Amino acid sequence: MRGSEFHRLRKRVGRAGGGLGVWVAGIGSALLVPVLIVLTGLVAWLFITPDPTRGVGWLLPPESGNWPPGGSRLNALWIFTGTALVIFLLEAALLYWLELAARAASVDAAVRLKAHLFAQALELGSADLLGRGVTPTEELFEEPVEVFREACAVWWRAIPRSVMLLGLLVLLALWVSIWIALVAAILGLGLTFLFRRLTAQAELQTRYWRTEVDSRRLGVLAKVRQLPLVAGYALREAVGEPFGQRLEHYRQAALKLHTRNALIVPLMLFAALTAGLLLLVIAGVNVLKAQPELSAADVVLLVGCMLCAYPPAMRLLRLHGQLEQADETAAALTAYLDRRPGITEVPAATPVTLAQDIRLDSVTLADRSGAKLLDGVSLRIPAGGRVALLSTDSRVPLAVAGLLVRFYDPTAGRLLFDGKDLRQVGLETLRRQVVLVTQQGLVFSGTAGENVTCGDSRFTLAHVTEALRNVGVFDDVQGLPHGLETEIGDGGTRLNVRQALGIALARAILRQPSLMVLEEPPADDAPEHGEMIDAALARASEGRTLIVLPQRLSTLRAVDRIVVFHQGKVHAEGAHEDLTAASDLYRHLIYLRFNPYREHMT
Repeated sequence: MRGSEFHRLRKRVGRAGGGLGVWVAGIGSALLVPVLIVLTGLVAWLFITPDPTRGVGWLLPPESGNWPPGGSRLNALWIFTGTALVIFLLEAALLYWLELAARAASVDAAVRLKAHLFAQALELGSADLLGRGVTPTEELFEEPVEVFREACAVWWRAIPRSVMLLGLLVLLALWVSIWIALVAAILGLGLTFLFRRLTAQAELQTRYWRTEVDSRRLGVLAKVRQLPLVAGYALREAVGEPFGQRLEHYRQAALKLHTRNALIVPLMLFAALTAGLLLLVIAGVNVLKAQPELSAADVVLLVGCMLCAYPPAMRLLRLHGQLEQADETAAALTAYLDRRPGITEVPAATPVTLAQDIRLDSVTLADRSGAKLLDGVSLRIPAGGRVALLSTDSRVPLAVAGLLVRFYDPTAGRLLFDGKDLRQVGLETLRRQVVLVTQQGLVFSGTAGENVTCGDSRFTLAHVTEALRNVGVFDDVQGLPHGLETEIGDGGTRLNVRQALGIALARAILRQPSLMVLEEPPADDAPEHGEMIDAALARASEGRTLIVLPQRLSTLRAVDRIVVFHQGKVHAEGAHEDLTAASDLYRHLIYLRFNPYREHMT
C-alpha cells in the first residue's frame, strides 16, 4: 500500500502526529477559510440583493429584522471587509505557524531517526568490514534521512489542514446546494481521473520514444563514424541506409518525444473550463428562474468553495505520488533498523587470554551477498609475533580483522584463542584483549588528549604521556598549538599520517591488549615518516601479538610472517625473503601494490 512503509517508520521514530503545533495551526487555518468564503458571499449579497432588509437564506432567515449589520449597506460593507481583513491576517499567521511547525516536526523526526540509526549501528558493530567503503549507517544518514525528513514535512503540511479544509468546503457547498455540490464533486473526480490517465499514458509513451530517440541517435553516429571510410574509398555515400534518411528518422522520433506531453495541458484546461462553464450554466439557469432556489450570493459562495478546494486537493494528490519515493526509502531504513546483530552473547560467557596462539579451524566466511571470502581456511598464528595479512582480494584481510574482534562469526568453522571458541567468550572480555585500529577513524573530533583516553577517567595525564612517548609522537603532540588540549580531527588541526597513526596506537596500547589488529593507513611521501612509523609499530608490538594489514613494503620486511590469501584459501605463508623467492603470486602482488610507480602503470 502506498505510504505504508513511510507511515510505519514515522510511527516507529515517535511523535508520529508531528506535535501539537501542526494540528492547532492546520485545523485553525482550515476553519478560517470557510469563514472568509462566507464573508465574500455576504459582500456579494450587499451589492446584488435589491432589499437589504431581507436575510440571507443560507445564513439568516428572511425578515429576521437584524439585517444588514450596522443598519445600512455601507456600514455592513465596512464590518464585513474589516472582519475579513482580520481573519485573513490570522489565516496568514496560522499558515506561517503551520510551515514552521511542519519543518520543526520533520527535523525532529529526522533527528530521532538518526538516533535510532546510531543505536542500531552501535548494536550491530563498529564497522561493516564485510562491505568496506562508506558504512551503511553513513549512507543512510545522508540522502535517505533527508528524503524521509522532506516527506514528513510535506505530510504535515497537508495533514490535517488539507483534509480538514476539503471536508469543510464540501459541507459548506452541500449546505448551500446539495445537487450542485454533488455535480461539482463528480466533475472534480472526473478531472482527477482524466489527469492521472493522461499523465500515466504520457509517461509510458515518453519512455518508449526516449528509447527510440537513443536508437536513432546511435544510428546517426554510426553514419558519422563511416566518414573516414567514405573519404578513403572515394564513396559518394556511406554503406547502408542513407544519412539523410537516418537523420529524418531521428527527427521524427525526437519530435514525438518532445511533443508527446504537449496535449495534456490544453486538454486538461479545456476539460476544466468545460466543467466550470457547465456549473455556471446550471447555477445561472437556477438564478434566472422566476422563483430561484439559489441567489447570486449562493453562486458566489459555491464558486469560492470550488476555487479554494483546488489547492488542498492538488496538495493531497501530489502527496499521494510523493509517498512512492518515501516508501522506497523508508523500506531501506526499516530494513536496516530491523537487522539483528550477527553475534549474540552467551549466558555463561567465559573469559579469554591470548598466551599461546590464534587458530582458524576450517573457517568459511561469506559477505552480505553470499560470496565466499574465506573457504575452509585453517591457520595458526603464534602469540607474541608480528604477522601481515595479504590477499588478491583486499576485502579478505579486513574480513579476518572483523572475525578477530568478533564483529561477526564465521559462516562455518571455528576461531580459537588459546583453544577457546570465541563464540563462548564474553564480548566485553574479548575486546579488552583485542584492539582493532583501522585507517578510517584514526582520530576523531576532540582534543588530542581525548583522542587517546576516549573520555575514560581511569587514564591519567601520566598514562597518556607514557603512551604517546612509547609510539614516538609525544613531541609532535606537545608541539601542537595547545598541546594535549588542541582540537584535532574533523574541524580541528590536521595531522599528518604518522601523527594520526601515533595517536591511534597510543590509544590502543593504553588499554594493554594482548592482540592488536592494525590496518595501516596509506603511506605518504615523506621518507622520515616511514621510518618513524616503523619504529612506532615495533614499539607498539612489544609484549603483544600484532596482526597488520600492510600498506608499505617496509612493513612486510619487518614482520615475522606473511600470510597470503588467494580465492578464499591460504596460498602461501612465510617471511618476506622466503615468499619473494618461492611465490610468483606474492611477487606479483608486491609489484602491483608496492611499486612506487604503480599509479603511472597502464
